[in-house]
Amino acid sequence: ESGASPVSSALVASGALIPSGNIKSKNFVGRGSGDPMHQARKLASDANTLTALVSIFHQFLGEKGESEGKSAISIDAAIDSASSMRTLVCTSNKNRNAARELGAVEPLVKLLTYGGDAFFSKDQIILLHVAVAGTLRNLAYGNESNRSSIVSAGGVTALSQHLGLFPLEKLESGAAEMMTPG
Repeated sequence: ESGASPVSSALVASGALIPSGNIKSKNFVGRGSGDPMHQARKLASDANTLTALVSIFHQFLGEKGESEGKSAISIDAAIDSASSMRTLVCTSNKNRNAARELGAVEPLVKLLTYGGDAFFSKDQIILLHVAVAGTLRNLAYGNESNRSSIVSAGGVTALSQHLGLFPLEKLESGAAEMMTPG
């Protein structure tokens, strides 16, 4: 698909999504999510997705790959990726652990301190920071190893710097936009 977003393309390339955009899974007629095979496939799919999302963070920051030093990923893709990871780690401690093990914490903290450049509006930067802060919150929830990793990566310092950085109404409008479907 030529109109696919960078996030969708990266997830398709990782095997986490099939080209139609549906999460890769088998039809389990009569089997619930408690089925061990279903759980194994879901964990593999989540791991592939998390791997792709971490890669997108690094690419946006210009840290890895052929585009080192310049981002080939849009800020919207970085925002969408942070939001996707926030959802994946929200209710799954296995996904929270996997995200840390895949190296998600350090690029997320770097994204939280990302100041942008002339190409990005302040509103886009705020949306990125709100999405990343939510992801870090979900990673830390009930997970001492992740909390320790976030502290070690400078996450507490980065978060505290944001407390007075932006007007509250901008943060609230950014958060509201992040929650609006579509």
